[in-house]
Amino acid sequence: MAGFSEILLFVMQVVVCFLLAAGILFVIIGFRTKFDDSFQYFGYSLILLSVLTSIDLWITPRITDARTMLYVQRIFHILACGYMVMTSHYFVALTRVNHVRLLRVSSFAAMVCSVLFLTDLFLVLGTTQKSTPTVLYNIFFFPLVLFNMSYWVYLMVSRLKRGSTTEKKILIFLLFGFGLFFLGGILDMLVMMGILPFFISFSLFGAAAFGLSSLMVFTERFLQLLRDRDQTHEKLQTAYADLQQSSTLKQLGESQTIISHEIRNYMFAIAGNAQLMLEKNLVEGPAKEKVDQIISTAIQCQKFSQEILQLSRTHILEDKKKFDICTLIQEVVKKNFSAQAGHFDLKELQRAYPVAGDWDKLNQVFINLFGNALDAAHPEEPLQVRVRVSGRSRSAVLVTVEDNGVGCNQEQLNQMFTAFYTTKKNRAGTGLGLSISRTIVESHGGHIRADSKNLLGGNSHGLKFHIAFPNFAADQIPDPDDKSPILVIKGDLPNIAGIIRIFQNVYTNPYFVQDADDLMEQKFKRKIATVLCSQETAKANFGKLKEFGKLRLLSQHQGSLFVYEFGTGEAPIHFSEEYVLSRMLMRVPEPGIPEPVVEAVA
Repeated sequence: MAGFSEILLFVMQVVVCFLLAAGILFVIIGFRTKFDDSFQYFGYSLILLSVLTSIDLWITPRITDARTMLYVQRIFHILACGYMVMTSHYFVALTRVNHVRLLRVSSFAAMVCSVLFLTDLFLVLGTTQKSTPTVLYNIFFFPLVLFNMSYWVYLMVSRLKRGSTTEKKILIFLLFGFGLFFLGGILDMLVMMGILPFFISFSLFGAAAFGLSSLMVFTERFLQLLRDRDQTHEKLQTAYADLQQSSTLKQLGESQTIISHEIRNYMFAIAGNAQLMLEKNLVEGPAKEKVDQIISTAIQCQKFSQEILQLSRTHILEDKKKFDICTLIQEVVKKNFSAQAGHFDLKELQRAYPVAGDWDKLNQVFINLFGNALDAAHPEEPLQVRVRVSGRSRSAVLVTVEDNGVGCNQEQLNQMFTAFYTTKKNRAGTGLGLSISRTIVESHGGHIRADSKNLLGGNSHGLKFHIAFPNFAADQIPDPDDKSPILVIKGDLPNIAGIIRIFQNVYTNPYFVQDADDLMEQKFKRKIATVLCSQETAKANFGKLKEFGKLRLLSQHQGSLFVYEFGTGEAPIHFSEEYVLSRMLMRVPEPGIPEPVVEAVA
C-alpha cells in the first residue's frame, strides 16, 4: 500500500510540473502572438492551479509547526483568490459573453478576500493548534467560491446550448474535468470546516484532472487556430498577388495616357516617313528591306502602346449589352483564324448562352487566347483547340478553352497573368495579352483561371483556361446568400484557399464546416447533398457521411487538386470550375444537349 502511495505521489508530481510548464508556455504564446486574451488568462490560471497543487504535494506534508501551517494556508487561499479571478476571465473569453460588471464585482470581492487572508479575520489557530476558518470565512469566502464555480458551470452550460458541435465537444470534456475539481474543492472545504474527517487532499486530484482536461482542450483550440491562421495566410498571399497586379495597373493608368499619346505621335511620324521613302522609290535593294522592317516595327510599337493603354483603362463595365457568347467565339474563329480553322473544335457550341458586356472587348479576349494557343503548338502533335461552354447552373456561364500545346511549368503558370511576363520575347511578345484578357473578363464581373495539363499527370500537355461569367439568362445576378447543396468539411483539406477560389469563380456558395459533427447540424435534404472532404475525414466519419447522397474525396498532387467520386469506381478527376458546374451542382437536363465532359485523370 505504501508503494502504491509513493507511485501515485510521483505521478501527481510529474503531472503538476507538466501543467506548470504548459501554463508558462501559454502565457508566453499570449504575449508574443496576441491571438486573444484567453491564452494569457488560461496560462495564468494553469500556473496558479499548479502552484496550489504544489503546496499540497511538496510543502504541506513537511510542515510540523502549527503557526507555519497557518501562514501556508493563508498563502494558499490568497493564491486561490487569484486563481478564481483568472479562471473567471478565461471562461468569459472562452464563451464570448459580455458580463463586464459581474466580472468586475466578482474580481473585486476576490481581491478583498485575498487582503483579509493576511489578517486573523478568516483563518486562525484553533484550540487544537490547527488552521481553523472563522465565521467570516464561512459567510464570505465559502459563498464566493461556490458562486465562482457555479458561474463557470453556468457559462459552459449556456454556451453548450448555442455552440457548434466542435464547441460542444470541448465544453463537455471541460465540464467533466471541472466536475471532478468542483467536487474535490467542496469536499476539502467541508473537511476544513470539520464536517468531514480528513482522509486525503481531494482538491489535489480534482485540480490535476481539471488541469489536464483544460490543457487538452486548449491545445486543440490552439492547433485549430494555427490551422485557420495558415489558411488565412494563404488567402492573404493570393490577395497580395492580386493587389500587386492592381498596383501595376494603377501606376500605368496614372501616366500612360500621356506616354501613349507621345509614342503614337513618334511612331506615326517614323512609319509615315518610311512609307513615303518607299512610295517615292528613294531606296532600293537591301535598304528597301530595312525600311520595311522600320515600318513593321513602328506599327508593332504603336500596337504595344495601345495595349498598355487598354490595360490601364479597363474598369467595371456599367453599360452592358446581352449577346450569345457562343456566337462571339464562332465569329472570332471565322474572322481572325479562318486559315487555322481546322485546329478548332467548336462542336459543343450548340446553343445560346447569354452574357452581358462589351462584344468588342470580349472579342479581344478570345483573340488573345486563341492566338497564344496557336503560338504554343506542340512540335510533335497536330494542334487542337477545344472550346466548350456550359451554363446549366443558375450561377454562371463557363467557357473552357483547352489546347494540346506545349503547356507550361508551375513557375510559368504562377506568372501567366502578370503584366509584361512573356515566354515569347524573341517572337515580338509583349506579355500583355493575358493581363488585358484578365482585366477585361473581370470588368464584366467574371473570372479567368488557367491550369497546365503538364502538371496533371497522365502524359498530357497543354493549357486549359476557365472563363466564368455571371449567368444573365434569368436577368439577374445570383444571390450571394443562396447556398448550394454542397458541403465542404475543411478539416485537413489541402489548399483551402484554392478550393474557395474555384467555388467563387463560378458564383457558388457551398456550406463550409470544420468537421463532420458540424455537418450534421446543417438544415438540408441529405440525399441530394454533395459532401467534399479529405480521405482521412471520410475514413474517420464514414458512418455519418454515408447518409448523404454523394461523397467526394479531395486530395492534392503536385500542386493540383483532384476529386475521387466515392462509390463510382472512376479515376480521380481534376477539381476545377468545370467540375463544380457539371458534376456537383443540381441542374435540369436539356433534351438533345449533351452533358459537359469532365475528363478523368489516370
